[in-house]
Amino acid sequence: YIAPVPFTPAPPTRFTPDVITDFVAAELDRIDLGALFDSFPAFDLSAAQLRAQGWLRVTQSGADALVQVDGNGSLGGASFLTVAVVQNTLASALTDTLFMV
Repeated sequence: YIAPVPFTPAPPTRFTPDVITDFVAAELDRIDLGALFDSFPAFDLSAAQLRAQGWLRVTQSGADALVQVDGNGSLGGASFLTVAVVQNTLASALTDTLFMV
């Protein structure tokens, strides 16, 4: 286990999450977060590890699933930013295997 170095990006002045309107896991659709996590400190974690360490979560908002990241993981309290809205999808349906990191 290698503990990630705390990383706190500057808050964006204006940020609009990606909106995914046609996600279908059964059709092998995947959510690619690689570019986002490549900008974090040098560590290579799976989606399961990112969730467990507080870097990634998926929450429900009405009919949509919100993909959220926290720039400092489990350090410094939760400060999640929504990076994608997956329309008409249950958060529980977005399992770790559906993320590319």
